[in-house]
This record gives sequence, structure tokens and C-alpha cells, in this order.
Amino acid sequence: MAALSWGLVGCQTQTGEVVLSVRAPEDSGISFIHQNGAEGSLWPLEIMGSGAALIDFDNDGDLDIYLRQGGTLGEIRSAVGDRLYVNQWVETGAMRFRDGSAQSGVGQFGYGMGVATGDFDGDGWTDLFLTNYGPDILLRNNRGVFEVSDGPWHEPLWSTAATFLDFDRDNDLDLFVTRYIDFHPDRAVRCTAGNSRPDYCGPQSYQGLSDRLYENIAGRWRDVTTGAGLFTQSRAGLGAAAVDVNGDAWTDIMVANDADLNQLWINRGDGAFEDEGIVRGIAVNADGRTEASMGIALADIDGNGVLDVFMSHLSSETNTLYLGRSGGWYEDRTGPSGLGAPSRPVTGFGAGWLHLDDDTLPDLLVTNGAISIDYEQQARGYEPPLRQLNQAFLNRSDGRFELTAPEHATLLNTPMVGRAIALGDLDNDGDTDLVITENNGPARLVVNEQTFSSDWVGIRLLQRGESGGWMDALGARLDVEFADSTGLTSRYHSDGSYLAASDPRIIVRFIPQAPITRLTVQWPDGATVAIVPPPANTYTVVRKGKTDP
Repeated sequence: MAALSWGLVGCQTQTGEVVLSVRAPEDSGISFIHQNGAEGSLWPLEIMGSGAALIDFDNDGDLDIYLRQGGTLGEIRSAVGDRLYVNQWVETGAMRFRDGSAQSGVGQFGYGMGVATGDFDGDGWTDLFLTNYGPDILLRNNRGVFEVSDGPWHEPLWSTAATFLDFDRDNDLDLFVTRYIDFHPDRAVRCTAGNSRPDYCGPQSYQGLSDRLYENIAGRWRDVTTGAGLFTQSRAGLGAAAVDVNGDAWTDIMVANDADLNQLWINRGDGAFEDEGIVRGIAVNADGRTEASMGIALADIDGNGVLDVFMSHLSSETNTLYLGRSGGWYEDRTGPSGLGAPSRPVTGFGAGWLHLDDDTLPDLLVTNGAISIDYEQQARGYEPPLRQLNQAFLNRSDGRFELTAPEHATLLNTPMVGRAIALGDLDNDGDTDLVITENNGPARLVVNEQTFSSDWVGIRLLQRGESGGWMDALGARLDVEFADSTGLTSRYHSDGSYLAASDPRIIVRFIPQAPITRLTVQWPDGATVAIVPPPANTYTVVRKGKTDP
């Protein structure tokens, strides 16, 4: 594979270029190729993978890369297996990875879809939950070696997104799993495109599935889906995020559903949830229409202290930006934002907020890849014939976003079947790097090489787990105040995007004339604490219950 260079060359901001680069396998050590197993049957599962995660599985201080594999469709199994690439940054100072799959217990775990990260047993070692077409798998991290852990998720169904969350505030991580459609090869539906040629079926051709909520009770698991009220709806879910939207310190659940109403499950604090997606403005777009929601990404994009929501959709639709309002209400502002029209020709999957220029507000990256056959691509021998261009949008601080022209970036003018984005600081230099997966193609390591004039602080939030380890406080919130009276809110999470798990650490950028004056942490149990602004241009660990971070 030839070396790729993703430099948004010529895309000038007030302080210079935005520069990212894609590392070739010979430079990065990552030689993963996803296999969808397509054999001409046009089964819908073959176009949906693959997932990825950034996880410091060995606790050495840098992020490693976990990649999900598809496999063979005839027997619905993984022919090659997942891969774990170990980051050598701490040891060598070089962005170089080695395949540590065998030593860490990683291998064939089914026909893979997504991955979630979280320390479910509270021992200080981050675990993995793998969603599959088929039974899901929980991998317990035993000090750098993964072991399959049992639980009530053995149904041979199709799971996609998953997220760890403490929905009952008992200081351990529970698990929410999104299910897609009730597809089986023996009941496969035959579909055609507008030109009457055979094509992939959409989710409307099948029955949707009920999502699942599993409660963690001292490391043992109980399916509480029915009691929580989640079993009442069956939809084709693809994206999920655990977030307290209404500020009551109980974690809610947001689900992006394909060609159906999105859900916003409000946590009532008594073990039950109620879907308020319609009344809160996030179930449909401004025209009252459902869309083919795939990816989901949350961030405070306008600095008003409220998290906003982006969802990626099908071509002929537009991606959607829901601006958050105090109390957990949303308004579709896609049109005025400039994010709508450029997305209409493409199908969005992975989505992530990160800094691509030199201001304090997050920018947006979206991976694109079709789900309907492009017969011109097919005639030219592309497999799958679903390639599209990815997109990057710069946040212009006035409510509008500007699409980066494809000619300004190799990755943006190189069509691919883009799927997951996993985001994180792989070299601990204060900017967000990423891994992009391609269906039936290579995983790409993208390194952020922007030179920023602004400073930054990195925050990792930890709390004691049940086993005494320091675990990531997923579900916490960080509020930042700057000297110019502006602010920013961040969610401490690893979920979101599409089939992906990201680095939960929070990076806050600030300009010299407006340094950080105050940081406030709200922990998952609702407790809040103000912390002294930490040193700039380094990571600081804040531990719950300790006055000295």
C-alpha cells in the first residue's frame, strides 16, 4: 500500500494549516485488512463493519489499537480474527505499533461489528465488550491478557453499538447494547435498486430488534431490559451514547436508529427509563422525518455549556446537527450550520469532534461510504463498489461550519468505504489522532501534526472501582471557564461515533489571552468538585476523593 498523506494543505486558518497524516503500514506497523466475506448474496451485514477501539490495555501510558474483523459469510464466522496493535510510543518515542494479538489473548471472536471499552470489574484494567452478528463477547482484561467473561448475551442476534455506563449510580459500570435487524440468511429478502438491478436491502425490509440493558452486580450480570422499559420498542439501532441530558445526575441513553425514530431514554433514577426522543426534539429532523442514523457524536460546539448532537445519515438525506438547550432539549439547526447540503451526496458513518484548527471550539470529521451499489465502480472492478469521499468541517465560531475542499487533502479526495472513527491522543502531545476503518479494506492510522499556537490541558478523570483499582469515570462532566468569561463543557466518555470506542481523556485548548480560570468536575454519582487549573501542555489525572490530583 502506498504511503498516504492527509494534509489539509492550503486550508488556511488564522494561525496556519491544519495538518494530519496517514501512516502507511510499513511506517506504522499496522497491516490490518477488514474482510466482509461478500460472496454475491448481497446480505446486509457484509456492508456494515468494521469497528475499532483505542485502549491502553497494558496500562503503560499510551493508547493501543483494537480492530474488529468480519469473516466468512457462508458459515458466519471470523476466518482471521480481531487484532490488537500495541503502541510503542512510551518505550521508543516513535509512533510505531506491533501486533500483540496472540500474547494478549485476542483472536477469533465471531463475525465482528463494534466494540465498547470500560473497566467493569473496577480493577484498574480496561475491559472490552464486542458486538457481533451472533453472540456478543465480554473480554475481561487480566493485567494485559484478555479472558472471555460470561454474561446473558448469548442470543445469536445482530448487535452493533454498545456503551458502558453506571445507570444505577452504584459505582460500577453497567452495559447498554444496541441491536440492529432480525436478519438470517434463510430468510433473506431480495432487493433491487431504482434501475431494477440487485442491490442491498435497507433496514425497512426486516424487523428491528430490541436493545439490551445489562446490570452489573459485583461483576455478575443481569438482563434488566424489560424492567427498565426498553423492551417495548424494536428499532434498527446503529449508534449509542450514554449522557446525562437533563442535568439530574442520572445517566440517560441516546440511540441513533436507522430509518426509524431516534430514542432518548431518560433515566428516572429508579431503574426505569422513558423514551422522550420525540418531545425533546431528537427523534426526527426539522421536517418531522426519520433518517438513516448511523454515527453519533456529542460536543459543546458553541461554548454555551450544553452538549450538542451530530448524527450521520444516508445520501439523499442530510447529516443532522441538533443544538442542545438547557434542560435536555434539542433543535435541528442543520441548515443554518452549513453541515446539511454538503452531506447530501454521501452516506455518513463514523463521526468525531476534534481540533483541526487553532481555536477553542471543536471541528468535525465524518467518514463516508455508500450502502447501495455504484455500478460504475463495479464495472471498474472495485469491491465493494461503495467508495465515497470523507469530509472535514471547520467550526467558524458563529454557528456555521465550512467544508474543507477535497483538493486540500489526500484522504479527503481518496474515495473509500469509510466506517468507524476511533479518536485519541496516540502520542500524548495534546492533539487528537484517530484510526479510521474501511469496510473490506485497510485500517488507517491518522496522526495529527498540526502546529498550534494555543495551549492545552489534558484531563483524565478516575474513581475507585469495586476491586480497588482506579477506573475511568465514564459519565463524568467537565465544565471549563476561561478568563474572557466564555466556557466549554465536555463529556468524559469512550462511546459514540460508529461501532467505535475512543480515548476518554479530555483535551481543552485555550488561547493565551484567555487562560483557564476554573475547572469543575461532576462525577457520575452527581458529586461536584472545583479543581485548580492544572499545568498547561500536559496531562493531569484527577482522582475522585483526592484533593491533590
